[in-house]
Amino acid sequence: MLRRTFCHLPGVGPHTETRLWEAGISTWDDLPKAPVGVMPPAKLERLRAGIAASEAQLARGEVHPFVQGLASQHHWRVFPTLRSAVAYLDIETTGLGSPGDIITTIAVYDGQQVLHFVNDQNLNEFPKVIEQYQMLVTYNGKCFDVPFIERFFDIRLEQVHLDLRYILRQLGLGGGLKGCEKALGMDRHDLAGLDGFHAVVLWHEWAKHGWQKSLDTLLAYNVADTINLEALMVYAYNHLLCETPFAAVETVPNGVAPDNPFQADPATVARLLSSAW
Repeated sequence: MLRRTFCHLPGVGPHTETRLWEAGISTWDDLPKAPVGVMPPAKLERLRAGIAASEAQLARGEVHPFVQGLASQHHWRVFPTLRSAVAYLDIETTGLGSPGDIITTIAVYDGQQVLHFVNDQNLNEFPKVIEQYQMLVTYNGKCFDVPFIERFFDIRLEQVHLDLRYILRQLGLGGGLKGCEKALGMDRHDLAGLDGFHAVVLWHEWAKHGWQKSLDTLLAYNVADTINLEALMVYAYNHLLCETPFAAVETVPNGVAPDNPFQADPATVARLLSSAW
């Protein structure tokens, strides 16, 4: 979809982009045969120069200029271009970012493998690992996960970042990550009912008592978030694509969700859900 995009260029908005598509200019390659009158000659020349620059940037693997040039509601268009270098990311913490709050676990799914990081075990390896990815996909990560990570590790995450909270909102889906999952018929099975508060409790049980079942349940919950992000991202991309003329040719396939390497302990989940906190 990126090579069908024109509204990342200065002076080209959605209306002009739609006129170009309707005139048969559906990809950058169609510009040389642009019909007379589609736009003033001077503007057409500027468009051709801009697309030539875009071609060069894309050939070098530079996607940030497209994201910076696109209005936020169009950022979803870069997804297929970077799908092979994406990290679906979710963190668990002891709070919302007050002094003293820490990251307890981080889960990363890249479409092939699941990676996990645990405080006081291998959490310090996360900054080096995340460098290898060019795009992050999160839910509410722009407000929470990424700022928390950057403060905690004193790093900057420079990747292209697609936050599904805002992308799915364009499709009328809200209510948090689990609300979106439920609306699309996604079932968390043995993790159903757990939320971020329970994740904090699970961490404290592990840190204080060393209960392995609590840590395993926490990691199962954390990993489930990242695995489900891929399905939500594909759903959002394909449905937003229907607002363009290219749904029949640019639809992306669903990934094959991996097995969660961690299993929630049913007794632990039942205890958490039945407790009056």
